[in-house]
Amino acid sequence: RTALIAIGALILLVKPGWAGIEMKHSCDYGENSARLYLAVEGEITQSDTDAVQRRLDFVRGPSSKYCSLITAPPGQPQPSCACEAKNVYIAATLNSLGGSVDAAIRLGDIIRAAKGSARVEGGAICYSSCVFVLAAAPRRHVESTAKIGIHRPYFRNSLSVSDESMDETYRKLTVR
Repeated sequence: RTALIAIGALILLVKPGWAGIEMKHSCDYGENSARLYLAVEGEITQSDTDAVQRRLDFVRGPSSKYCSLITAPPGQPQPSCACEAKNVYIAATLNSLGGSVDAAIRLGDIIRAAKGSARVEGGAICYSSCVFVLAAAPRRHVESTAKIGIHRPYFRNSLSVSDESMDETYRKLTVR
């Protein structure tokens, strides 16, 4: 049982090599708040967005089962349990060709709900569905040498769907 809990905690806290989002967090013990830093690299997938939500829930705590696996930054006291923060600020750095439209919209919603920020640094790109993440953030910064690009979303099964059905799909997406 203990081994299963430890394996589950590692899956929750460690970024798999194929994931497109790296995460780290820091606790502000005096303010009952935390910062969750996201580095969105590569394809945006539903599993990445789910991992961000799990990490956000963990940082808000309490999750005492996993506390022994969290290490504090050098010079900081070891947290008793995650952060147990009422407020979690999310700062996302974007460098992505896009990915799942639904996952990007959900990730943008998570960042917006946290009153977070999104940044595209010099030389980085934010194409396709990545733009939904950028647009959703209440605070955005795009450096002058960054590249932003958007197009009409394409759906894998669009060749077998009528024009009317595709128009309805795009209308619903626009409303979202």
